[in-house]
Amino acid sequence: MSKTQKTVLIIAGAVLLSLAAPFILFFGIFAASLIGDAMITQKDVEEYGKKMQPQSGMVFPADTTFVNGYWVKYCIFQERGAGWKYTSKEPFQLPENAVRKRSIDEIKERYSKSFKTNITDVTRYLEAEWMTNGFVFSADMLETPERYYLNLSSYVPRSYELENPKEYGLPSQ
Repeated sequence: MSKTQKTVLIIAGAVLLSLAAPFILFFGIFAASLIGDAMITQKDVEEYGKKMQPQSGMVFPADTTFVNGYWVKYCIFQERGAGWKYTSKEPFQLPENAVRKRSIDEIKERYSKSFKTNITDVTRYLEAEWMTNGFVFSADMLETPERYYLNLSSYVPRSYELENPKEYGLPSQ
């Protein structure tokens, strides 16, 4: 192989590598995010939930029990967020700035599946959303004569959502 052929091969290889580098980097970051999220345990989710409870502005009863949840910590395609399911024999209290969305009682089946229990009597159902401490929180609560059930989720809002929250259906801080 001549010196010119070697030079052409080296240049062609460098060009191909420079074109492939962004794809290799992208897929490396994507794989790392999947592996990172797969390694999050329910105990990690519960501990993160304990840290986020004061950030939410909600009042959690002393007997609050963590059921399960999720924590998207490293995702590349969506905002990082988390969600937790709790039960209590005492009511959960929303913050004053929560925007209550609706109140219905036709969700027994959804909660029964979600909390893996048989819910028969619904006293009240409530959905709310609010923004505080740099997070958007969303809650839906179900009240029965025996227990209170809470689905709480949060995410870090995007910068354009913070600039005009009402345009994106978010409550103001």
